[in-house]
Amino acid sequence: MVAGICLATPTWAQDIYTRTDVREAFERIERHGDEFTKAFKTATENMSLSDAEKHVSDSVADLENSTDHLKKDYRDRHFAEAKRDRENAMLLASPINRFMLANNITPDTARAWTNLKGDLNVIASGYGIAPLPDLLPQALSSFPGPAAIVTNSADRMRTPGMFQNRIQREVRHELVMLPYYGVFDNLAYQVEGNTVVLTGQVTRPTLKSDAISASGTPATTR
Repeated sequence: MVAGICLATPTWAQDIYTRTDVREAFERIERHGDEFTKAFKTATENMSLSDAEKHVSDSVADLENSTDHLKKDYRDRHFAEAKRDRENAMLLASPINRFMLANNITPDTARAWTNLKGDLNVIASGYGIAPLPDLLPQALSSFPGPAAIVTNSADRMRTPGMFQNRIQREVRHELVMLPYYGVFDNLAYQVEGNTVVLTGQVTRPTLKSDAISASGTPATTR
């Protein structure tokens, strides 16, 4: 009988993976990393990417290298290096995961990410690390719908509500695409007139200033 190795007790720990599960994930991860990189490049080569999205594209290439090192260091029993590779891979995967959740990419790319993300989550959960989520944080997951009032026959007026909805959509997109927004960070926002109010906790001090800059409007923090 193979003993389970996931002994962590956080609320996100729903599954217990065996050593065999983790070992097989290590064996698959290099191949799945290569497959996702190829699919992602093919899907985005003709897309016009924002600066934030270009950071995600860079993270995809870096993640491929990280998964290659991760498999090699685990296979060679270089466990200190494998631990570093594991943590680095999860940091790189976090903005990629948000990008994949927020955008409709080709089925091949989505399938390749599901495979790679599954391997990463098995390894992470097996070592007591928070896995990559399947949903965007609640503060970043809602798309406010359009709003308009009909003033007469066919005349339509833009309302303050429409303006705020547009800001909310744009701020949400920019926050989701922050390159160093990791699994341990928690950002929320609220639009008050022309001002974006940011709340939450971050692990990197620079992420706070990046989030303020990304809001694109006057911003305050609480």
